Amino acid sequence: MTIEPARKREAGQVLPLLVLALVGLLGFAALALDGGNLYTEQRRAQAAADNAVMAAALQEMNGITGNSTQANFDCASINVNDPAQAAAVPLALAACHNASQNGYTASDPHTTVVFHLPPVHGAYAGNSQYMEVVITQTVPTALAHLVYGQDPIPVTVIAVAHGTPTGPIMPGYALSAMKPDCGSGGTIYMQSKGGGSGGGASLTDGGAFVNANCPSALKMTGGDTLMTNGPPIDVVGDPSTVSGTPCTSPGVPSGCNYYPAPTTSANGGVPLSQDLLQGTPAGTPPTAQDCAPARNLATEMADPVGIHPGSYTTLDSGNASINLRPGIYCLTGGTLSSGNGSMTGNGVLIYLVDTAASIVYSGKNSASLDLSAPTTATTGCQGTADPSQDICKYLGIVVYKVTGTNLCLDNAPDIVFTGNGSMNVVGLVYAPLSLVKYGGNGSLTMTGQTIAGCVKFNGNGNLNIVYNPTVIYSPPPSIRLDQ
Repeated sequence: MTIEPARKREAGQVLPLLVLALVGLLGFAALALDGGNLYTEQRRAQAAADNAVMAAALQEMNGITGNSTQANFDCASINVNDPAQAAAVPLALAACHNASQNGYTASDPHTTVVFHLPPVHGAYAGNSQYMEVVITQTVPTALAHLVYGQDPIPVTVIAVAHGTPTGPIMPGYALSAMKPDCGSGGTIYMQSKGGGSGGGASLTDGGAFVNANCPSALKMTGGDTLMTNGPPIDVVGDPSTVSGTPCTSPGVPSGCNYYPAPTTSANGGVPLSQDLLQGTPAGTPPTAQDCAPARNLATEMADPVGIHPGSYTTLDSGNASINLRPGIYCLTGGTLSSGNGSMTGNGVLIYLVDTAASIVYSGKNSASLDLSAPTTATTGCQGTADPSQDICKYLGIVVYKVTGTNLCLDNAPDIVFTGNGSMNVVGLVYAPLSLVKYGGNGSLTMTGQTIAGCVKFNGNGNLNIVYNPTVIYSPPPSIRLDQ
């Protein structure tokens, strides 16, 4: 018997170990070399996509949207020098041109650049308020294909943005109900007096927007026409959620409630953000400094000229008449109201600080109400936001409340304007989490716009909301990279 040395039996075992080690080292080298290249290309492509979609959003911010519905455009199909395409699809053209300037051209066989409006990926998919640029770049590898078997490796990046031109946040609508659900009831309830005796509830020069899709989201009842001059009626979801009798023509025919037929909103059935001021200068409510100093209503009413802006625990003047000087009035936990007395305030912002703060104006007999929002004439802001005068951020807003139960319970409204006398309110009433009620036996004219959680609009008097974009808040133009 022959005994072989142990070293002879182990001969050759180091070779597979060496091969495995070399493969591992090759993998690490591929990760270091090609991984670094892929990461660098991903960052470069992402920067290009961000710039491209922002270029398109800048066009939208400037009001350049074209005469064709934007859709899905592969930049390979767009000629950046074609005037016809520049007129039809300027947003896609701007995105493609910008991407090309940054090295991502449609003529490169390794690159695709696609513009989407609305986006097709992520949280904003299907939302026509946003646009998207997708860049895919195939990156050749030095070593990775020897390990992973793929060459080149695609890198895809996505950028989403939107542009907002200056103008009202809900253009064209006299009433907007922003609560996205309404349980068993509606979010806008309108009832006219009927009977042809001259009373009634109506919207003029502006329509109604309902941010909910539920049975009778917008309820219209009564014998008088409630919507005149053919304003839009837009709902999120099914247009049949509007209850009432449609009119066959504009004007003021009898026996019907609205014209034209309601349509699904341009937002494609996707509810809008309930708080539309977010992202605008007015999206930040007045601060404690803006509301200073603390005031005592009884002391202030001794001034024959009128009370001063500031912070109040109540603005209930009882049966006395009250005049509000121009400025910001911050109401904490109390109520703005007046019984037999009249209330006047030109160039004022009534800021309801917390959920408990409310407006319950129910002027009696000959008492009158006259409130109007701050303007450049009353504040000296010259249309710009001056940090030293913060009311400039709220030009055109007469009532502002961004806290609330968001329940829209009829027995617990946050803002009520009713009465037997004359009521005149000018500006934007903004309370997206609150129930706002207009009514009474007198004459109410609300000139501007109401954006609320829910709206109840009924009574035996002459009640009219007149949409006027020149007296309501319009944020400055802006663009934002969202994703």
